[in-house]
Amino acid sequence: MSTIALLTLVNDRAQFDACQASLRLDAQPFPEWLAVEPNKNGWNAAQGLNHGLERLAADWIVCVHQDVLFPRGFWARLGR
Repeated sequence: MSTIALLTLVNDRAQFDACQASLRLDAQPFPEWLAVEPNKNGWNAAQGLNHGLERLAADWIVCVHQDVLFPRGFWARLGR
């Protein structure tokens, strides 16, 4: 079985929290999800994403914008 992790660049914690909350409604167990705050490190988006990709060891890594709200049933449709 393939593992899936999520990666998000974050500069607005409230948006990110809402994004995670929308997936928690369906994803059990909840997947690994790395939040990277590139601005705090002086990174651009590419540097932030590369940092996250280097740290996650999943078979599939889904890069998610912090303002995404997942619709009900998304996790099942993803193939879990």
